[in-house]
Amino acid sequence: MIMNNNENPKVAVTQKARLMNYFRTGKKITSLEALTELGIYRLSARMSELESSGIPISREGTKVVNRYGEEVYIKRYWIEPYRKAVELKTIINKKPKLRTIFNSMTYDKAEQAKVELDELIKNNAILFGELK
Repeated sequence: MIMNNNENPKVAVTQKARLMNYFRTGKKITSLEALTELGIYRLSARMSELESSGIPISREGTKVVNRYGEEVYIKRYWIEPYRKAVELKTIINKKPKLRTIFNSMTYDKAEQAKVELDELIKNNAILFGELK
């Protein structure tokens, strides 16, 4: 008997796990990238499964030119809280060890990013549950 991914929950869970790990890096993904980088053929099905489990998926339509020179629309997906968390962690990692008159703005920015990251984690328990 031949099974497709929808009939084999183990395959779908593996694909969802790969996709969630990808999203945790703050990146956006298209169907082509999902296929080539993660081996996911039906990205829209995985997106639907994630949304059904309460994961907030962001999406945007983008016009691109295909290899035949035709303009086509594609969708990019991402998880905004993960994208924002990566951005805030980058700012936090640039925080100087000591606050001096020369680096006070960078220091303050990192402190504010830490507060924002804590709030982001608190408000998105479904995504950041492992960090609590």
